[in-house]
Amino acid sequence: MMGQALMRSAKTGPVANELRLSPSDQRYAVDLIATICALAGRPDYLENLRANARHHGLTQAVGARNSGPIFDWLAASMSYQGISDAVARTYMAKHGQAPNSKPHQ
Repeated sequence: MMGQALMRSAKTGPVANELRLSPSDQRYAVDLIATICALAGRPDYLENLRANARHHGLTQAVGARNSGPIFDWLAASMSYQGISDAVARTYMAKHGQAPNSKPHQ
């Protein structure tokens, strides 16, 4: 079951520790999320999100409190909203994307 795979990856996670969930409450929450994801979309949706986050260095950036890679990923992702991916990709290839730097004051 997908919930069991998620449980293995979530049982020592920071959210579970921070919320101080009992093991049975945590199992219920993980199974509920897994069920919702399976009904609402692809069964591997969460696994794909995790793989994408690792691929783009987001997991490591969050752990290191490094906002640069997170900003870069978010700026690129937001560039695809509302227009075709091909148009966004072509525009960014030609003009670049918003840099990860502090604005001038």
